[in-house]
Amino acid sequence: MHWLIGLGLIIAASACGHNAAPVQLDTGATPTSVPWTIEPTPTARPPTAVPMPTPTGVHYAPTVAPPPVHATSTPVPALPRSTPAAARPPVAVLTVRPASPAAQPPSTPAPVRCNFTNGIVEIRPYSTPQPPTGLTAFAAGEPLSGLHLELRLSRTTFVAGALIQTQVVVRNTNSADATVDVGVSALPQTAPADPRSFPIVFPGPGFGRPPVTVAPGQSQTISSFVQLPFDADQPVHVHASVRLGTVITVADVPVKLTPAGPAQQLHIDVMADQQQWCARATDANGRTPTETLLTSMTARSANGYMQGPISSDTATGEWAGRFPSVNPVPSDSLTLDVFAGGEDYETARAETSVSRN
Repeated sequence: MHWLIGLGLIIAASACGHNAAPVQLDTGATPTSVPWTIEPTPTARPPTAVPMPTPTGVHYAPTVAPPPVHATSTPVPALPRSTPAAARPPVAVLTVRPASPAAQPPSTPAPVRCNFTNGIVEIRPYSTPQPPTGLTAFAAGEPLSGLHLELRLSRTTFVAGALIQTQVVVRNTNSADATVDVGVSALPQTAPADPRSFPIVFPGPGFGRPPVTVAPGQSQTISSFVQLPFDADQPVHVHASVRLGTVITVADVPVKLTPAGPAQQLHIDVMADQQQWCARATDANGRTPTETLLTSMTARSANGYMQGPISSDTATGEWAGRFPSVNPVPSDSLTLDVFAGGEDYETARAETSVSRN
């Protein structure tokens, strides 16, 4: 069986102090807004992002509870009125049983015990990332009648290789629902991708993000993670795309990249055994990061690949997770990659191997 599994960990290490990354902010409280425009050719598609590794099969499953499945029902078509009563199917007789107990909420995963060089630390895995706040609209407009769009960023100057969060706000002033496909990416994209690039589930337009339906008089905010290029010398823009039917509207906000200094370069120590993994991030000076970090884990073997979505938060730059144990584990070795990045840090990657024999 060939399939892809996701586990999750994000980190928000919030603190402040003398080690804050020296990022140059944009001047002016009210930025000049870039307009949204309609693509000249409705059938044109945004540039294709560099593909993620192709899953080749896996023999393990996560220990965490899967997300709830939204059950759907298929209505049974009514029989024609002219159908004789004798031809109708018999009515099923229902047996009354005691009511089932109410479903219990999933239990919180127990902390993972990580034996770092300076002592044992207990880290609770699988927390949920918080949406970004305080973003500014750097692109706004009404490219289609009644459809108002904004592209929000925290600023337009970042360290090269940063992982940033963006928002697209869709406001519908029409009298009918508007179902839109939304995606955000950084362009240009290079192939092959830098191996440090953060593994993002929905990297840009047309990558399988579920469509969003905005009711009349309502608005929806769609958040995304965007990996910026690691080359500070090339011009880059954040590209947002919103498709309504066959019409695609786009906005491009230029961003400035600055080279990463020692305080913006991350170093990740990762360790793992057959049951769990632990990681700790510091900057190039050996200090704990002072800004929000995001992290994700991928694992691969000769016959499997597993990717973890973004999630987890601590104040110490430490993350952990457990390996799946529901299905038989592979007998070969497992290669583990841990990625970490943020708006004020260059994305970093660390790798280790675990023997599964």
